[in-house]
Amino acid sequence: SSSSSSSSSSPSSSSMSLSHLVYMSRHGVRSPYPPVGGNFSLYSRKPFPSPSDWGMTQEAYDKQYLTGHGEKLVPLMGRFWRENYQNTALFDQGEGLGGCPTTLTVFADNSTRDVQTAKLFMQGFLHDCDTEIIVATS
Repeated sequence: SSSSSSSSSSPSSSSMSLSHLVYMSRHGVRSPYPPVGGNFSLYSRKPFPSPSDWGMTQEAYDKQYLTGHGEKLVPLMGRFWRENYQNTALFDQGEGLGGCPTTLTVFADNSTRDVQTAKLFMQGFLHDCDTEIIVATS
């Protein structure tokens, strides 16, 4: 029996480096919002929890902010992903972030919870940095 080796046209992993990272996610933990018209009784026999049951003020609920729990979880997700990419070319001093940029712009749609999520995620991702995080929505 004879064996032959085939050559691959893809580069070896030792010759590749990470230069960009795109992270897509849904928003962090939020309370449910009422259906159009605000009548939850059409969907449940139980009374719908109040904003305070979610640990939120009425204003925070009305503006669709993340819950306090969501505000704690999203930065943890950012830290998790930073730890996964810490030793890649993305953080090289040369062309990468080099550790701590002074300013970083991230993109999110314009819903309050998505802007909050983007900013909190990056605060966790750059937890040891004094970076101004700008959330662009257009």
